[in-house]
Amino acid sequence: MTTNSPGAPIIELDDLIAESEVLDRWGHLFSYHELLNARKSGRIRYVKRKRMPHYTEAWVLEYLQRGVSECQNDSSPIADIGLGPSTALPGSMNSGMTREQEERESAACAQTILKPPKKSSSGGLARAR
Repeated sequence: MTTNSPGAPIIELDDLIAESEVLDRWGHLFSYHELLNARKSGRIRYVKRKRMPHYTEAWVLEYLQRGVSECQNDSSPIADIGLGPSTALPGSMNSGMTREQEERESAACAQTILKPPKKSSSGGLARAR
């Protein structure tokens, strides 16, 4: 990438990488849906050529680095009950959800699991006869 003036980068055509190639090269770091959501929410820079999004290696790296700093400063309710982010290796099991969606689902499951059991209407647990 070259610059025309300080702070104004010019994209060289050879720097552009089609979204499909980005996923082929770095798909072990994020899913298609995560990339799509990041693009739609403006969290990753891209240009559209021939109706397809294209990225530069620098933009992908910038997006990933922002994710690292967010994870280091994570103070979610999940951490309060002793559950942290998944320690599974990237790509070992893809749920199709973004990290944020997985954390929300984990928190909801944890709340369900940690609720005390409901008592029966007779005031005690039902017995098998």
